Amino acid sequence: MGGSVSGIESDENGNLTFSPEKFALGLLGGAAGSKAVMSGKYAIMRRMEARNKDKKLYNVFKAIDSSAKYGSKMNLVGKENLNADTLAYALAKNKRFAINKLDEKTAKALGFKYPQDVRRTIQPDEIIHTLTRHGENSDLARLSGQKPVTLDEIAKYQDYADNAQVKQESKDKSNNRVLISVGQLDNGFLVVIEQIRKGQNELGYKNMYFEKGILNDETLTRIFKK
Repeated sequence: MGGSVSGIESDENGNLTFSPEKFALGLLGGAAGSKAVMSGKYAIMRRMEARNKDKKLYNVFKAIDSSAKYGSKMNLVGKENLNADTLAYALAKNKRFAINKLDEKTAKALGFKYPQDVRRTIQPDEIIHTLTRHGENSDLARLSGQKPVTLDEIAKYQDYADNAQVKQESKDKSNNRVLISVGQLDNGFLVVIEQIRKGQNELGYKNMYFEKGILNDETLTRIFKK
């Protein structure tokens, strides 16, 4: 399969190494046609490599590929399988997927009609938005002192959100209900996770970012006014 692909390198023996982060960054620029070709190659080569060397990862890729797009028929890939590799593959295939189910107590508190079956989902355009706005090449990361968001960090979003000290519902510009979670990290940064209420009984990943600061009323007021 000719042509170089961002995120794939080959040594002198033909052994391939994959960098999900480099692949994702390669999607942020360039023409749509070239990105589509690159994505197709990355997905095929990554799936073939997993089939030969990592059956567990290969089964996760198959679950993403065969999943329904919305609702209760979506395959659950499992929180333990949410990582940079999985996210990069979903980007390459332009596939949204369900990770796991929201715990029933939280689902009830958020007012879901069927709290026992709320899927936590993530989709490519939201990942791209986060990397474009808050990734390592973004103005906010380069000029404003934000810690860059990577695929590895996005893969941890549920832990950040579920363990955050402050959780509050808000509305976005389209009047959708958004759950905003704010947590203080040990390195002097705050982590902000946005999750959006969707139809088909879903709580979807929307955005995340880091910023320097201390968790206090002034900081929270600024965050919730954005």
